[in-house]
Amino acid sequence: MEPLTIILSGIASLFAIIGGIWGFFKLFRKRDKDTTGIIIPGDYNKVFKDCQVYISDKTKAPENLQQKVESGAIKPYDIPGTTLHNLPFFQNPFFTGREEMLKKLENNLKKSSSAAISQPPAISGLGGIGKTQIAVEYAYRHMKEYKVVLWVNSEEVATITASFGEIARALDLREKDEKNIDVVVEAVKSWLNANEKWLLIFDNADKPDIIRKYLPGSRNGHILITSRAAAFGTLAEALEVDEMASEEAVLFLLKRAKINKPETEDNETAGKIAKELGYLPLAIDQAGAFLEESRCSLNDYLESFREHGLKVLKDGGYSSRDYKYTVATTWSMSLDQLKEENPGAVSILHLCSFFAPDAIPFELIKRAGESFGRPLEDTVTDSLKFDRALSDLLKYSLVRRRPDTNQLDIHRLLQAVIRDELKQSETEKYLNSAVGSAADVLPDVEDYRNWSECEKLTPYILSLARHTESMEKPTEDLALLLSRTGYYLDGRADYEQAEPLYKRALEIDEKAFGTEHTGVAADLNNLASLYRNQGKNEQAEPLYKRSLEIWEKVLGPEHPDVATSLNNLAELYRAQDKYEQAEPLYKRALEIDEKVHGTEHPDVATDLNNLALLYYDMGKYKQAEPLCKRALETREKVLDPEHPDIANSLFCIGVVVYEQGRKKEGIRMLQRAYKIYLDKLGDDHPHTQLVLKWLQSWGVKPE
Repeated sequence: MEPLTIILSGIASLFAIIGGIWGFFKLFRKRDKDTTGIIIPGDYNKVFKDCQVYISDKTKAPENLQQKVESGAIKPYDIPGTTLHNLPFFQNPFFTGREEMLKKLENNLKKSSSAAISQPPAISGLGGIGKTQIAVEYAYRHMKEYKVVLWVNSEEVATITASFGEIARALDLREKDEKNIDVVVEAVKSWLNANEKWLLIFDNADKPDIIRKYLPGSRNGHILITSRAAAFGTLAEALEVDEMASEEAVLFLLKRAKINKPETEDNETAGKIAKELGYLPLAIDQAGAFLEESRCSLNDYLESFREHGLKVLKDGGYSSRDYKYTVATTWSMSLDQLKEENPGAVSILHLCSFFAPDAIPFELIKRAGESFGRPLEDTVTDSLKFDRALSDLLKYSLVRRRPDTNQLDIHRLLQAVIRDELKQSETEKYLNSAVGSAADVLPDVEDYRNWSECEKLTPYILSLARHTESMEKPTEDLALLLSRTGYYLDGRADYEQAEPLYKRALEIDEKAFGTEHTGVAADLNNLASLYRNQGKNEQAEPLYKRSLEIWEKVLGPEHPDVATSLNNLAELYRAQDKYEQAEPLYKRALEIDEKVHGTEHPDVATDLNNLALLYYDMGKYKQAEPLCKRALETREKVLDPEHPDIANSLFCIGVVVYEQGRKKEGIRMLQRAYKIYLDKLGDDHPHTQLVLKWLQSWGVKPE
């Protein structure tokens, strides 16, 4: 149903015409049998422009309505079957979801009017999250329950008082033309205190304290607040609005884009777009409007956004029918205010814009700030200043704090807006501090016992890796961080994410040190091992050889790094069945490590184990067995009992003795190896899967 809308020149005309409105229903009766919900806009020269009457039941209109209104016998807000309101927006035909929040509002408002001591609800959240639209939707859905619905623009004191002036005129109060605005405000509050069945909405009350003096003392009606603030004290009860649920976001995007009969592929692509937009209603609205106006396909929009990011939302030709701000401008206002109040808080935001958006550890922020300089350094090194900065960020709903874990969340689109405002020099300074922080916090990646902590930090480091791609002068610290993270991911068999990190580290080190440097040799060795682990032996071999050549040239032929390189190249040859080439490399590596480290060292155990596996592959089981047993003995002395390297030795012994007819002993060894791999590396790790396949080939079910 489309409501009948009549434009009037002034509020007096509105009341004069109401008596004759019923005649229009006959003229338009074919459009809708039920004429509820009709909205009559009024004085378009006023601040709100929309002084309106919502007609819920035309049958209740008294006789001689026009005369009674003109004579003052009946006030405009007392016309039966109508609700007087000044809502600045029409009901949004694209409004989607938010049913749980609307129900919370309903319950909270009922509670606030019945309880002796209660607080009105305040819809709280990030700019663009849909707070105003939720308030508007609630007002229209419950319009019939109120005599008046009053809207107050609460951005500043001036807009509040202007709103109260319009309300006074809408209610036709005696004081409506008073020049002293305080008199007008008190008149409106007195009316609210003396009457019932009203809804008073304070929209955009981002400075909650300024609305306190404008609240009526009566509980005869309902008060609803929308605000970016997160804390309201005794003023209100915060109801925080989250991003849209994924299903709601998809439905909203398709509805807004007017894709009425989406295919399965459309739903999938819309889901990807909604995810890219962080499920933010304002961003989805902008995207949908652009899709509708441009007739661009969902796939094309998705590709464009992934390539150009925030620029698509800025340059999309979007113009909202109800909202004057875009994604970028809606946050810029809060950021500008915060710069004046707390520059250190803004610096925290700048820093966090380069990390992954969820659960950013305070430790990362503080470590980075310590080396950044003022004002960030002053903020993070003083606990009181740090807490104050977080409070100010929360005040504008720019972040969410996780107090139990000392972490915070920031919306991904807000991150994009913040990064877009930074100069290149500022960007690089923040990135260098963030890289240094991550390098300090990341534990030893070669120790599997640290892998759970490495896993938590990896999203933030991967985010830094993406943002540092545009750096003009990437640092050696960045290369080392990328290499260490790549090593961890390689160890977890996450080759797809490890490879670009290794390659970038190699590129940075070659530019920084030249082609014959030990750091470059390490990068080459790591990348070669990654390829070998994936069976890409042809790609691995030249990298291993080049790495060995650099180490021998720079460090000399007896250095432990040379032994590591020899061992790795031998492993490659073994995988290629080039046993005669592999054996002397293994032996030379063992000789170097025993000379440097002694006979009981983890590197020596690795050499022994690998040489034993070579002999196993060659069918020399009697030569292999003492080597892998010696490797296990050494590892059990110097490593944790559940270390994956112990499982490597157990596997080696197991297959060797099984082939010599000691099958029960072999199965027992592989069962132990499988348990360690499963516990420490996980079910899907290649080592775990390898042992599982061996057991299955023997007809054994793992315990």
